[in-house]
Amino acid sequence: MGNIAKIGWVVACVLIGPACHAPEPGPTAPLPPSLVTIRGSVADAVDWLGPVAAKIEVIGGPLSGLSTTTDRNGAFELTGPFGNTNVTLRVSAEPYYATRTFTVTVDQGGRCACDFSMISTTVPNVGGLNRSDQLVQ
Repeated sequence: MGNIAKIGWVVACVLIGPACHAPEPGPTAPLPPSLVTIRGSVADAVDWLGPVAAKIEVIGGPLSGLSTTTDRNGAFELTGPFGNTNVTLRVSAEPYYATRTFTVTVDQGGRCACDFSMISTTVPNVGGLNRSDQLVQ
């Protein structure tokens, strides 16, 4: 094979070679927050009082300042760009004296562990149960 043929072969390999290999995929960007409705509930931890009338406030994450209250069944809903985010919620209720915050992870579909139980300060100490300011998730 002559020098010109060898050079032609090298040029062909250089030009065609990259076309045979797909480029490496780059890093994928995280999905943006999606508009979802997160649902949860607030109930009495001991279940003597049933559902709790509580205020739920977004204090961290998208739409900080948004708030809602539970319905007569203790359920609540918050709609916003919460999908794929962490949201910090403050839960408060009277006559409960615990006001606590929880950071929950909300998935793309709006699912999160947003069911909270509160211990009433109006129920006396029963059976050695400590009724201090506690909020159990």
